[in-house]
Amino acid sequence: MIAGIILLAAAALYLLNGRASSGAPVQEDPVEKWAPVACEQSSLDAELEIPSSSSVGSEIPLKVNLHNTSDAKPCYVDVGWDNVNVIVTSGDDEIVSSQTCEMGDQNKQLLLDRDMETSFTLSWRGGRGCGTGDLAQAGTYKATLTFSDQAADEETAVFTLE
Repeated sequence: MIAGIILLAAAALYLLNGRASSGAPVQEDPVEKWAPVACEQSSLDAELEIPSSSSVGSEIPLKVNLHNTSDAKPCYVDVGWDNVNVIVTSGDDEIVSSQTCEMGDQNKQLLLDRDMETSFTLSWRGGRGCGTGDLAQAGTYKATLTFSDQAADEETAVFTLE
């Protein structure tokens, strides 16, 4: 009988310790969970999309697609010309730079929720440099997208002017 009482007391202590150590469920802080952070290369995919063929002298859309691949945090990124640069080249010849020509807004912050996609478009007028007087000639061109803050990896797209 004494052995039974000792066994019962040991079982009761074991159960009480188990409940005490598990405690109340840990509450997740919603502010911390949803607090945005700066976008980083590891979680921001950027793609440069340009029509594969356009006419000489036409306005060429330089579309940038962004995807926050993080499942942990929303992130913000500056997509203004102060941070984003699209350089169009033909061979070693630089034809136009979106930063030099100040295409779009100087600073424009975008907030991307977790697993969110968005895009923005810069327009190149088809000229050499910032004007339209000296048109780029027919041929093959390469556009390179970079972020000064290195929020995303460098991306390139090849297209032709006919």
